[in-house]
Amino acid sequence: MDFKWGTINFLFLAFIGILMASAFIKYGYIALVVFFIPLLMVRYMFKLYMDLKQSYYDTINALTKALEAKDKYTLGHSKSVEKLAVYLCREAGFSEAHTEMVRIAALLHDVGKIGIVENILNKPGKLSKEEYDYIKQHPVSGYEILKDVPFLKNVRYWVRYHHEWYNGNGYPDGISGRQIPLEAEILSVADVFDALVSDRPYRNAYTREEAYKIIVDSEGTQFSPRVIRLFKRAYEKNKEDFKHDF
Repeated sequence: MDFKWGTINFLFLAFIGILMASAFIKYGYIALVVFFIPLLMVRYMFKLYMDLKQSYYDTINALTKALEAKDKYTLGHSKSVEKLAVYLCREAGFSEAHTEMVRIAALLHDVGKIGIVENILNKPGKLSKEEYDYIKQHPVSGYEILKDVPFLKNVRYWVRYHHEWYNGNGYPDGISGRQIPLEAEILSVADVFDALVSDRPYRNAYTREEAYKIIVDSEGTQFSPRVIRLFKRAYEKNKEDFKHDF
């Protein structure tokens, strides 16, 4: 992706250079001033934009590292969810920019767990109902953490809704059907698949084939038909990558 944008940038600058040379030959130094000042302004604005974007990515990395330091299960989980989500985004026909935002959402989907006390987060066994209800607030906490970041305007909703179910039995808001954004559904499928093929304190990991069947059999309840179609196609094309240890 960096090579692609570098090539585009080079070609654009080459075109501008040719244009400026032609203008100079025809109109003299005044043409250089007319071209050069706006070009400097555009370059300056672009640098400001890239610096701002980099600061957002630095914030994202800091948040994911903070969560991984607190929750041993999350170590690697978010990266796995990111990779699986990208495969589904491709099947959905998302643009590169759109897919990039889903990737960010995948990395941050569990960021709300930062506020959960560690003895519950890392409990070696099944959670009590009260503890589970407490854990279920992490999508809302994630939404609250991200809501004031303009760059993540849409991401915050995908993070909030990634535990919602197609039939309305999910959390935290109990929305259903097309109320759930496709991006949140993609995060949900990737999240569940990686959880199933990972060892947990109270169960061993499922095989890749077992996890696939569990998800496909959940069509119409937990998952919508549209996201299951994407999942099936992505799985068939990238079967070897559908495992936890990327």
